[in-house]
Amino acid sequence: MALYLTALLPAAIMLGYKIYINAHRRSQKDHTKSMMGRGGIQDDFSWRISIRTLRFVFMLITMLSTIAAVLGYIVVSAGLETSGSLLLECGKSSNGKALEQVNEKLREFASSSQCSDSAPLDQCHGFAKAFPPPSPWATYTKVLEMELDCGGWCKKEPALFRTDTEKGSEACATNLGRHLWWVAAFTGVPTMVSASILALLGFVLYSYDGL
Repeated sequence: MALYLTALLPAAIMLGYKIYINAHRRSQKDHTKSMMGRGGIQDDFSWRISIRTLRFVFMLITMLSTIAAVLGYIVVSAGLETSGSLLLECGKSSNGKALEQVNEKLREFASSSQCSDSAPLDQCHGFAKAFPPPSPWATYTKVLEMELDCGGWCKKEPALFRTDTEKGSEACATNLGRHLWWVAAFTGVPTMVSASILALLGFVLYSYDGL
């Protein structure tokens, strides 16, 4: 996305420059006609970008846009692959297995502790000892339940860290997989398409002989 925005900046500058040149040419043509009627022509000392500079800028736009399109494709590919793994093959990847194992340990702790049902699991006595900080997978499970309103990992179960609901809306892996799919689709696809169009325009302008 940063590369795409970087490519858009010189493209916007070139568009403004093109508008300026067209307006200047029209005014210069009118001025020339009026001066010819008066018997003289004034030289044009207006500022203009050289052809070499224009070609360099268009080449830069093409290169940056191409890289942005490739990165957009990588985002889409990685997002869809991860989403498919979460939705269709939950618990089979290394991270998925780790989260499923931590989820089982958390539920074993919840069933064996004297924790009140009205208190979040991480506030129960002995939680810090059973899951010493930073305990990344337990923390990640809590974040998922709080942010996505989910419960369980591969299958829907009661939420452990939420007290305002008995069960999450669905399993966390399902919710996360769908969320990643939408992020990949609405971030990577527009970037890939628009960057490809910008790269094509940059290449066409770079190859154009009438600059």
